[in-house]
Amino acid sequence: MAEEELIQAVLNAESQFVVAQDIDGLMALWGTESQIIDAKNTPDAPDDDQVWNGKDAIRHRYVRIVFPGAPAASQPSDIQISITDREATVSATTQIGDEVSPAGDRWQLFNDAGCWVIQRLTYNLETN
Repeated sequence: MAEEELIQAVLNAESQFVVAQDIDGLMALWGTESQIIDAKNTPDAPDDDQVWNGKDAIRHRYVRIVFPGAPAASQPSDIQISITDREATVSATTQIGDEVSPAGDRWQLFNDAGCWVIQRLTYNLETN
């Protein structure tokens, strides 16, 4: 399987685990020094970002913020992948339920001993 397909499989798994509210499955996808950033639709103004640093904070975000919305569907599309050595950057449009964020997500993954894991997600990059 090509590296791009493996990376897309990680993102697809993240979407499926969100819908299933499978916190253990989700946490297995994230690296130990991981981070989620809500750019709040102002990508050029990082001072207003909301940041979750580390797996404990990311777990909290899924359980307290994502799961209560009970998304029935979540799927990345319009995926563009750039790979350099052991790192990958992915730009994607994400649809969660009725909410569509065109090119609003940037995922950063790294290859840890042959396994791609999520290092960082920055979302709400699209401006209003």
